[in-house]
Amino acid sequence: MTQRFSPRILVTLFFLGAGVYAVFVARDWPDNVRLFPWLSGFGLIFMSLVQLFTELRKPVTKVMDSELAEGIDPKVAQRRVANIAGWLLGFAIAIWLLGFHIAIPLMVFGYLRFQGRESLILSIGLAAVTSVFFWGIFDQLLHLPFPQARIYLWFT
Repeated sequence: MTQRFSPRILVTLFFLGAGVYAVFVARDWPDNVRLFPWLSGFGLIFMSLVQLFTELRKPVTKVMDSELAEGIDPKVAQRRVANIAGWLLGFAIAIWLLGFHIAIPLMVFGYLRFQGRESLILSIGLAAVTSVFFWGIFDQLLHLPFPQARIYLWFT
């Protein structure tokens, strides 16, 4: 049986490339800074290679799992995928522009309030808890340095 190229292989190659990129970029960083990208990068490389090997050994049968797609209009499914992709892209842009410390609680609040239609009190409360958790774990416990927000760099 001939092997065809599947979308899963493309996604696996993307993650493999992301892992290789993380390891490559952090290669000259100091040890304490390099630890996080190397741990996640090497793990991603290993898991991507296992997934790629698995995908290349089995024949491609279908693109979507029919169990998940039954009863859903394709236009509704496309709209949902575009919505989630928009939130993820917005999150990445917010991190780049505003930095992690502002973007994370802002996106938690925005997603809960506008996408999840949660109450204002719950949205603010969970955004605050997320902010404190992020600060406590990554700043106070692990002492991980984060890149400066792009807006801060533009105005200094």
